[in-house]
Amino acid sequence: MLSSFNRLLILISILLVGIAINGCTVDPPLEARKVLEVEIIGEEYGEVWVLGREAESGEKVLCQPGVTIAAEAVPLGCAEFVGWRLAGVDEILEDKEITLPMDDDQHIIAEFILDPTIKVFIEAEDYLAQDEAEEHINIEEIIVTFLQNDQVIHTEEKSTDKDFPTDYVVNVCTVDPGEYALEVELLGTIREETDLRTLYEGEKEAVLIEEDADNEAEVTAEALPADELEVIMESPDGALKNLDNVILRHADFTHKEAIKEYVGDPEEDSVVFSDEDLDFGFIASRWHVLLEFPSGRKDAVELLMLPTEEKEVLLEVEEGEDGAIRIIVIVPGSPEAPENLRFEDEYLRWDWDGEGEAKFVILKSETDDPEADYLEPVTSQAIPEEEYLMEKLDEGYYYWVRAYVGGYSSALSEPIY
Repeated sequence: MLSSFNRLLILISILLVGIAINGCTVDPPLEARKVLEVEIIGEEYGEVWVLGREAESGEKVLCQPGVTIAAEAVPLGCAEFVGWRLAGVDEILEDKEITLPMDDDQHIIAEFILDPTIKVFIEAEDYLAQDEAEEHINIEEIIVTFLQNDQVIHTEEKSTDKDFPTDYVVNVCTVDPGEYALEVELLGTIREETDLRTLYEGEKEAVLIEEDADNEAEVTAEALPADELEVIMESPDGALKNLDNVILRHADFTHKEAIKEYVGDPEEDSVVFSDEDLDFGFIASRWHVLLEFPSGRKDAVELLMLPTEEKEVLLEVEEGEDGAIRIIVIVPGSPEAPENLRFEDEYLRWDWDGEGEAKFVILKSETDDPEADYLEPVTSQAIPEEEYLMEKLDEGYYYWVRAYVGGYSSALSEPIY
């Protein structure tokens, strides 16, 4: 029979053991500790707590056997906790709070899922992907707006750091069943600018959200048009007196062009192109600026215009003694044109003395006049080398090379046959 004093000692011992069992912060003998490694599936949606402290995914926590751990879905409105799973064991423990036996070191997995009211899939579609514009566009925020009868019912905002171009998914959790119109905006920055602005927009007229259904909607977001291009021309020798028109022509769809008659000063003036001047829109893509004289058109410069971008280009126009027109292009960031095209050691080679990391495009035509015939790219992508194997070139063509640096292009080189 135990005395009252002995019973009291046993009770105190039990209480002390109970305190040690339930803590990761108690200081038990080292051999009594076990390693609890927490892994989270669906990090965006859930958190794991060990005795009131949030554990990072993959964190190793030293605990006493019998530690209690808990899981909670973060407040997204439609995140759900699936359950706990020991690594290598298929059985799911569905209780949010569990006490683990901790017989051995454990690798614990907390699984979360999203059960949204609707998933909105957004595709950014435009001409820019093929123009290597991704390094000049940064999408930072997505806004999805739900409307009924032109009234805003709900707006969902999501930040993103995905590289452009890509597809985006927005999970929306708090919209009631019904039929809606959707509007999508992709906000970001261009080039070195820091001001956040809408760069892409898309809409879908009728989206039905049903109760207890896997609702989805697909929306295409198109790049907004470029805003404005000002072509400034200077000619100290008065060569502009013979200039008939200034032309803005799409680089790929050559039938899409805007023509403005030049009625300015023979020595200095400018022409401005905007979205209103083009019945098909100032598409965010590559464009050519051409000057038209009585002797024909002269390709001045190719420019990459980004969504909502405003840009200036300065053209210095000179007329030689033989009447030939020479154009010097000055664009902020525009590289110099390749020079000294030559066939050498089974290669087409050229020199380039510009600054920055350049890529080059080789173009060909059956005539030596780039305006008399369409210039066809030889390669599908720009190349980083200053040479190209002659065996890959077709006979009977004139060839030009254009340099690209940071989204800006140079003027054409002189041709070689």
